[in-house]
Amino acid sequence: MAQIAITLPDDKLELVERERKSTGETQSEFFVRLLDYFAKQQKEAEMVAQHKRGYELYPETEEEIAGLMTSQMEALAAYPWDGKGLS
Repeated sequence: MAQIAITLPDDKLELVERERKSTGETQSEFFVRLLDYFAKQQKEAEMVAQHKRGYELYPETEEEIAGLMTSQMEALAAYPWDGKGLS
């Protein structure tokens, strides 16, 4: 396992220390968790971007939209709209 040394402004180190002490983590565990969170956010952002690009390259056809609307209307029509909410 590699070791690194970093320099942080005092206010950032205070944030790290406050958070890691509240969770009982070591500094290493805190930064590993922070990096895992960052990697997860990056992956999710890329997945959203890929999804968006897919719709831009292959937009839904009017037939697909009409079929979706029909199935949604059928599903809503089957719901007992009695004004009492979900039971």
